[in-house]
Amino acid sequence: MNKVFKNKQFTHRLRWVLTLFVLLTMNLQAQTNPKLSFEADEGSWISLDVHPKGKHIAFELLGDIYQLPLTGGTAKPLLQGSDFASQPRYSPDGNTLVFVSDRNGEDNLWLAKADGSQPRQLSFRKDGELISPSWSRDGQTLYVSQLASRRSMSANVELWAYPLDGGQPSKIDTPNLGRGTMLVSAFASGAYGPQASAHGDALYFTAAITRQHRPSAAPKAKLMTIDLAGGAIRTISERSEPTFRPQLSNDGQWLAFGAVHSGKTGLRLRNLNTGEERWLLQDIGFNALESWASRDMLPGFAFTPSNEALILAYQGKIRRVNLVDGKSTIIPFLAKVNKVLEPRVSTSIKLEQGPVTASIAKGATISPDGTQFAFSVFGRLYRMALSDRNPHKLSSDTRFGEFHPSWSPDGKWLAYVSWNAIEGGALWKIPSDGSGPAIKLSADEAYYRNPVWSPDGTSLLAIQAPRQLRLENSLGALAKAEQIVQINHKGSPSIALAAAAGASSLQFGRSGKKIYSYSPRSGLSSRSLDGGGQHTHLRVLGQPSPTTSPAMAGDIQISPDERHALAGVAGQLYLIDLSKLNPEQPVVNVYTPSEAYTKLTSLGADHFSWADAQTIGWSAGNTLYRRSINSDKVLEAEALVQRPRDIPSGKLMLRGARIITMQGDKVIENGDLLIDGNRIQAIGEHGTLAKPADAMVIDVSGKTIMPGIVDIHAHWNVKRSVLDLQDYNALANLAYGVTAIRDPQSTTDDIFVYGDAIATGELAGPRVFSTGRGIFFFNNFTSYEQVYSVLERYKNKYRTHLIKSYLPGSRQVRQWMVKACRELGLIVTSEGGSDAKMNLTFALDGFSGTEHAVPMLPHYEDIVQLFAQSGISYTPTLLVSFGGPFAADHFIAEGTGLKDKKLHRFMPSDLIQERVSKGRQVDPDRHIYPMLAKGADDILKAGGNIGLGGHGEMQGLQVHWEMWALAAGGMSNLNVLRVATLESAKAIGLDSELGSLKAGNLADLLILDKNPLEDIANTNTVGRVMVNGTLYDANTLAKQWPVKKPLAKLWWQSPVKPDAHTLIHTKKNP
Repeated sequence: MNKVFKNKQFTHRLRWVLTLFVLLTMNLQAQTNPKLSFEADEGSWISLDVHPKGKHIAFELLGDIYQLPLTGGTAKPLLQGSDFASQPRYSPDGNTLVFVSDRNGEDNLWLAKADGSQPRQLSFRKDGELISPSWSRDGQTLYVSQLASRRSMSANVELWAYPLDGGQPSKIDTPNLGRGTMLVSAFASGAYGPQASAHGDALYFTAAITRQHRPSAAPKAKLMTIDLAGGAIRTISERSEPTFRPQLSNDGQWLAFGAVHSGKTGLRLRNLNTGEERWLLQDIGFNALESWASRDMLPGFAFTPSNEALILAYQGKIRRVNLVDGKSTIIPFLAKVNKVLEPRVSTSIKLEQGPVTASIAKGATISPDGTQFAFSVFGRLYRMALSDRNPHKLSSDTRFGEFHPSWSPDGKWLAYVSWNAIEGGALWKIPSDGSGPAIKLSADEAYYRNPVWSPDGTSLLAIQAPRQLRLENSLGALAKAEQIVQINHKGSPSIALAAAAGASSLQFGRSGKKIYSYSPRSGLSSRSLDGGGQHTHLRVLGQPSPTTSPAMAGDIQISPDERHALAGVAGQLYLIDLSKLNPEQPVVNVYTPSEAYTKLTSLGADHFSWADAQTIGWSAGNTLYRRSINSDKVLEAEALVQRPRDIPSGKLMLRGARIITMQGDKVIENGDLLIDGNRIQAIGEHGTLAKPADAMVIDVSGKTIMPGIVDIHAHWNVKRSVLDLQDYNALANLAYGVTAIRDPQSTTDDIFVYGDAIATGELAGPRVFSTGRGIFFFNNFTSYEQVYSVLERYKNKYRTHLIKSYLPGSRQVRQWMVKACRELGLIVTSEGGSDAKMNLTFALDGFSGTEHAVPMLPHYEDIVQLFAQSGISYTPTLLVSFGGPFAADHFIAEGTGLKDKKLHRFMPSDLIQERVSKGRQVDPDRHIYPMLAKGADDILKAGGNIGLGGHGEMQGLQVHWEMWALAAGGMSNLNVLRVATLESAKAIGLDSELGSLKAGNLADLLILDKNPLEDIANTNTVGRVMVNGTLYDANTLAKQWPVKKPLAKLWWQSPVKPDAHTLIHTKKNP
């Protein structure tokens, strides 16, 4: 008893000590959280209101709300905290403030006393936007512009009324203005900025139509009024150019509003008694017509109580503008900003130097008996038995290019497709035990994908298309040309059965007389072999509410007995019981409870398949899984396949060049650099390095050496699913000096395979780092545990250290993302779809980075200090300038670099022309990228981190366009180069390995013919490029060291033989 008592006492004390330790640790963490601290006398977006008694102003700055005397002075904080509060408005009696805040995790309407005390929540929405709240004249109702869901690509912004007496909010009917072919970076069409009329019987508002993508069309906006009783709507201003953000004077005589003229934004004044209009201000700077207007098209402004002046903020300052003469006077303010920041998620990575482990078991499919898997890794076909977990390569072909394995019904054969840019495509079969050679079944060179066996094993179906369309990667034309073909199991010319109609996969029905196919548009449908009797059996989607855009299933596979189906939605695997569906409406929404489905994964699935009617298999990265649909027990096995990493051997001295080291401002005007294998061994002044006896020397006198370019927003238009090593994305980027990329969100897992091919030396190109598929709103996260499980797949299965959070949901969800990435050691960048407010919360919440420019112009000290002090990596991606015309349009219009021989050598000319044809004609004065570039320069000078992102606008050349765009904002040439190298490497956790030239770093460098410090245009004089110690001639990509080897001829440099269409026959009636 005594011993037990002592043990209990010890346990109690231990718990007490542990609890104290945790509390002290939490307190220490709270104390060490970085703080945003500075004094602001200007702001980039200041929405404000004037108190009805005219003594002071309430205004927003960086998510806090301040009070300021109307004459100016020191601003007093009213509402401060970790939430983002915005758009304050006083009630008519001046006693209450309404504002929008995300303090409960999502934007909602909140009320507080005029002094900021006693905040209380008025709306309880879990999604959407609330924009420009305003009061009814009697102070009993709040009007607001409301978007039902930020996750919708079709919903309009609507007018809503919220009574303060606790009644239910009601919608005010306005015309649906559609969304058309909008970009994600454009605002939602609809009704913005409600403003009650003088008698309270009508509302003024802006009817806005977003910018259209294809065909391109500018945004439109008009002032309207709606009668609250009868619903009649009429136009206020007949101006052809946009008018927006109405504000009514207190006496109801004047209507002030924003208006565009000659590409500039001004403020107009309309006398509602006479209908006369005039300009009050000709130029107030930026409007949000070309961004996501989460706080309206202009910041909120107000009349003084006596209506003799307007109080508004523009050009960074709060100003008083007299109505009589338009005279503008600055109202000075000083706001002491003090906010606790979440620490930036960061990690430092050391790159692996051992064998390359295949990242993805591509196309993994389980055998009919459930004992083994077939898959493609490193572009080769493999089989692995679950019993010994030892992968075996099947075909004797050593080349890259084997994909889409498919088991025969008896498990004795595997069909697969091959693809090679020079030889074209083919359909094959091979004994699954590897006992015999591969047998070619197709008789032409067409492109094949997704083969499937008939139940009796005598024929196969596949999707086929002309070789040339596949070579050009013309996705639209390719999809239209694809057809379902049938081929005998012994080999024969293919017989065309029907158009593929966008099918992503095929299956035979169990009778062998019916074909199942899946496409997001048609769902899982079937047809007879002769093409007749088409019928849709199942649609699967994820849609949390009727207002959100659904996530359609990526694929659906029906079970062999046709009683169940597997569906992949947003990367998760679901089992569908077909017997529980309504035959008239066979639709399953996996984001609403139903007995018709079971969620099988939390970590996620890449590829999935049926073994038999009871057993299924799937993969995540290179890990394979098997389970019965009647059991929760899962067998897990890693398909571990490795190939040697391409690391050169030998020593090379580069002698006599100017060396831009990126070690501070250090430039060696006449220096030598010694490389041993794939690392820099030494660097110094010319003649100070001892030359090893076995070192090769290359004289580079008169040249300039700089670190290789790191493009951290690089979108590659790679061939998908069936891959190709003649990849212009990799080649063009390497030729232009890009030695490392971060792919920020690919729609498939293919980029990992290309990265493996580069690491093993099969493909010449930059180092590839990828986030894989981005995290979007359609992941529909409802808990932190869900977020963690999904991100665990990226860290542990894809083995990446990068992730992209692209509009994943509410601020609560975004904070879950940050927390999970911190725990997993993932660097998380973000993108807000041109929502400036969201961009600011990224910095407040500890995101590692943010992509695309913050669409507020210019960037005043509030943004500069927030981004610099938070440490967030800011990649403005000026070529796609959110908030206005794209900088890419400028370079295309000028023809900058478009005649480079290098560009046409490493990119097919038709693809160059295709991108050129998409350029918009823009008045040079309307370009905003120089102003955005100045903001980036200011952040860098303040100690922040700026990254380089070319966005894939013209492969290779785009990084030079982006550097030149940064220079247009006044950034020094050295700092432009620093952004393109060391700063970008730092943003992705690789600055201890890449981005600077020093002993021990990896040997990624450029040899330029001209000095970019003298003229930034000289970045495009790359004569030689070295990546991982291998030196290439940048003009031909012939290897120069450690071996000399020319680049193989590329398909677009040679005429391609026409497809053998004579071997494709149309099937007659059976």
